[in-house]
Amino acid sequence: MKTFSGMKLYLICIFQVFFKARQKAKDDLNEQLADFQQKRTAGLGTIFGPPESQLDESIHDKNKEIKIVENILVPKMEQYV
Repeated sequence: MKTFSGMKLYLICIFQVFFKARQKAKDDLNEQLADFQQKRTAGLGTIFGPPESQLDESIHDKNKEIKIVENILVPKMEQYV
């Protein structure tokens, strides 16, 4: 059985191992989000999905929201399943 200090050292090592990868993923996601926001603001948002009006309607209509998810998100996620 590990002692408390041994377990603490183990957790610190695990944190250090994954810190760089976590930071790199976070930086990449922030860059992609900024790029997406720029394109969306420039009027190119529909290349990523439905128009803004359709998204606004889906906020209040669960069926429309589900349809958007099924048509856009699910096909993109299938490659990861």
